[in-house]
Amino acid sequence: MRDELAVLLRIVVSEACFALGRACGSRPAVCCLAVVVAASPGAATASPLAGEGYRLNSPVAAEGDGVVVRFALAEPAHVTLTAFDADHARAATVAASRALPAGEVTLSWPCTDDAGERVAGGVYYFVLEATSEGGSARYDPALEGGGELIAMEFGQQSYDAQTRQLRFRLDRPGWVRARAGVHSGPLLATPLDWRPLPAGDHRIGWDGRDESGLLDLAAHPGLSIVTEAFALPPGAVIVAGPARASSASKASGADAQALERLTRVRKTATTRGVASQYLQPSAQRISPGFTLSWESGGPPLLPSKAESLPLRISADPETVARLAEQRFEIVTFVDFQRVGEEELGYLPYTVQVPASALAKGVHTVSVSLVTFGGQASTRSLRVQAGDR
Repeated sequence: MRDELAVLLRIVVSEACFALGRACGSRPAVCCLAVVVAASPGAATASPLAGEGYRLNSPVAAEGDGVVVRFALAEPAHVTLTAFDADHARAATVAASRALPAGEVTLSWPCTDDAGERVAGGVYYFVLEATSEGGSARYDPALEGGGELIAMEFGQQSYDAQTRQLRFRLDRPGWVRARAGVHSGPLLATPLDWRPLPAGDHRIGWDGRDESGLLDLAAHPGLSIVTEAFALPPGAVIVAGPARASSASKASGADAQALERLTRVRKTATTRGVASQYLQPSAQRISPGFTLSWESGGPPLLPSKAESLPLRISADPETVARLAEQRFEIVTFVDFQRVGEEELGYLPYTVQVPASALAKGVHTVSVSLVTFGGQASTRSLRVQAGDR
């Protein structure tokens, strides 16, 4: 662009000199003008990156394996490559201002942090920066995409009750949640709880039972399965291995530059229109675990003259603390029919199942914790009710 502008100015100046020479009765050579073309401070410079972004050797890194990142440089440059996790917190520096020649470049990340420890299993992506004499460039995939809803069309998902497998297809890599329940009743199981998966056809084993192991949902005529997905950032890799505590806490103690980037990532994601779960810390996307028990011990039994059956909800300290930061409700079902609701839930909590909903016989009582962020967990018990 700068060269094109210089040529254009030379033509304009030449014509101006010729016209001025004729006006003053002299030859054009007598008239001399000096023109300097300089780049303004905000003018664009050449990018040392040849092409957009980077490529990976595989979208998945098995346990013990590393990741190979490939990209091309148009000219020699100093390159910085940084790995970030699903919460957009820095996980490791793969290369720090490393001098690299022009051409195809290959960098390896062993899936370890800066201390050499294996990172937790999960989703990671890379921010690529290059600086040369001709200019600089930065590629941040989290500013380009991620979080978009992935449509699960009819026919792309099913459950095979014979093989006890969920089957579905992803058109692009994404986080997937599959929830199962009874039509018009509670969600009773979460076979997939926002698990990251690569694009393609998937078969995921699920025994067909509810979260309490009490009900064989696969054999229920009213079985209903809902599968949802949203996209990983471009260029993300799924690192296999055990998950650990979310690194969202790192972001709270990060420096100003990291917090500024995190704000920019969330702002651009909101502008694109993404799934609400994408903007949540990854640990808060997961459905909360809890225990449902009868306070008196032994099999739950409703005495003939009792007005209600008390059931106790409890959870581990980490879950209690997590739910204390969110609003959630407690919903009670008897034989898959809603009979009660506490809109402002807290833990521990005692549910009073009304005796009017428990006719003589055996019933299934289910209690769901449903957060305002869309997470839900359900536990069930068999309850014996006597004569009223």
